[in-house]
Amino acid sequence: MRAKILNSKSRLKYSALSHHATLFSLVHMLELLETQGIETLKKFMERIKHREPSKAQQRILNDPRFEMLENKLKKTKEHPKLQKVIDIIESRDKKEKFIVFSQYRDQVEVIKNEIEKMGFAAKSFMGKKDGVTQKSQAKIVQDFREDKFNILVATSIGEEGLDIPSVDNVIFYEPVPSEIRSIQRRGRAGRAKLGRMFGLIAKGTRDQAFFWAAKKREQKMQSIVRSMSNNKKTDKKTKRKDAKKKTGQTKLFDYE
Repeated sequence: MRAKILNSKSRLKYSALSHHATLFSLVHMLELLETQGIETLKKFMERIKHREPSKAQQRILNDPRFEMLENKLKKTKEHPKLQKVIDIIESRDKKEKFIVFSQYRDQVEVIKNEIEKMGFAAKSFMGKKDGVTQKSQAKIVQDFREDKFNILVATSIGEEGLDIPSVDNVIFYEPVPSEIRSIQRRGRAGRAKLGRMFGLIAKGTRDQAFFWAAKKREQKMQSIVRSMSNNKKTDKKTKRKDAKKKTGQTKLFDYE
């Protein structure tokens, strides 16, 4: 939608962009409410209130429903996913290692704090922003490898490039619509031994749409890889036959 607005020559272009920004913020708020948790939504709403005001933000702040939502959130229980994470961890052996993936930095901190409240050793692992440095990232990974704590709560930065060979369990706090990221997350478990993957999906929310989107894309990707593999084998057989015809030999170099 934004791309279409940007390409428009209408005199209403910039007004439309402002309304799109308002809509985008509201959609994001709904996603946080459905798939993440109350505390993460509260933090996002606080940022809207304290940012440098724009027409898009003022449109939200001036709506009486914004204040109504704030009041309702004060009386609303936290997302059931949070307790489910604790239940999974408590159901496993205390010595096992976990990586819990969450899409948003705020939610990573909420999950990590809740895990610590239950007496487990956990650390958050996020990208270089808000005081996080490459040195602090390396220290967290090293401590995790050396068993100084056994639960790593990570954003997408933990999906690739981590040299952690003995993670027993991976928990997806939410599905991701990307087949590549989904595969990378699963690949964090069971590298040296059998691992387990737990996925949390809130019924009736965009979690379900993201899950099926990634699944269908992964199936399509696997189909393409199989097709390429079959074509490659066919090409190799053809090359062998052609080589035999040219040389008269009964056995040639194996291309595999």
